[in-house]
Amino acid sequence: MKQVTFYLGERKRVKLIISSLDNLPFIISDAKYKLKYINEVLEEGTCEIDNEKREISKVLNPTQKAALTLEFEYTIMGETFVERIRLQVT
Repeated sequence: MKQVTFYLGERKRVKLIISSLDNLPFIISDAKYKLKYINEVLEEGTCEIDNEKREISKVLNPTQKAALTLEFEYTIMGETFVERIRLQVT
């Protein structure tokens, strides 16, 4: 799992760059996120999609020192994918 470090009070954009294994073009049709502490959902909503850069992103401002999980869920051609990123807030 990838990891991003935040200092308490920081507000940063977290990006997920998506690539195709066969280099074929694709469109990200939907993207959402959940920010979790253990199994508790602290925040959730939609992500920004940039199909030209093939990325999804969300600006976050964690409000507690903890190890959090950012879960991106996105859809490409009817298939749903999930990626998790660990956020270490110190």
